[in-house]
Amino acid sequence: ARFRFTTANYLYGAAVMSNNARSTKFLTRREAASYIYRHVSTLDKWRADKIRLPFYKDGKNVLYLIDDLDIHLNSKRIEPIAYGVTS
Repeated sequence: ARFRFTTANYLYGAAVMSNNARSTKFLTRREAASYIYRHVSTLDKWRADKIRLPFYKDGKNVLYLIDDLDIHLNSKRIEPIAYGVTS
């Protein structure tokens, strides 16, 4: 897949990676932090330590794939034991 990054896409938080007929949306650092309810500095630390979230870097620009953020959020889901259910 080839990375297509334009100023217009960046300004609107819609950098796009072309992969045949599929387009994938990316978020900037701030948008990604807001999306997963974390502070930007938390994402910066995770990125520096290379833990938790995969990211894309194009020069100074750091982008996060929405699908990766969704995977992260889903990994934090806790299923409670059903209360009062008998078998």
